[in-house]
Amino acid sequence: MRSPTFYDLDDGGLIFAAKVDAGVGRAIYIGDYRNQAFSVYGAGSITATLKVKISSQVAKPNFSAAVSATNRWAYADVALSNNAGAITDGDTGVTFGGTAGVLEFEINQNCYIWATLEIVSISGADAAVTASLALTNNQ
Repeated sequence: MRSPTFYDLDDGGLIFAAKVDAGVGRAIYIGDYRNQAFSVYGAGSITATLKVKISSQVAKPNFSAAVSATNRWAYADVALSNNAGAITDGDTGVTFGGTAGVLEFEINQNCYIWATLEIVSISGADAAVTASLALTNNQ
């Protein structure tokens, strides 16, 4: 079995580390990869909502800015690894409900060029989010 190819081997595809406030992580180029698997750790007594942002425009979008004709992005539907195959709507996002843990999920769409995670809301004692993205192909 092959090891996953990461966006940047020096940081293991890190999107953000121990982020304690709402906001958008690093935009990662996913255009050359068939599979995009997020691994997210929520620390502390975390209550949080996260959403995946994707874009098919060639130029890297500004995921922190509003959508426009020249800054095109959308929320991606995702497939949680432990959700019996059900798809989570991108507008809803994935959540932590007050307990530290790990969320593993994939983008449920193809043919996108850029992706990132957004922490929409976060609260709780010692709450923080660390997230990375593994990129692989089916070869």
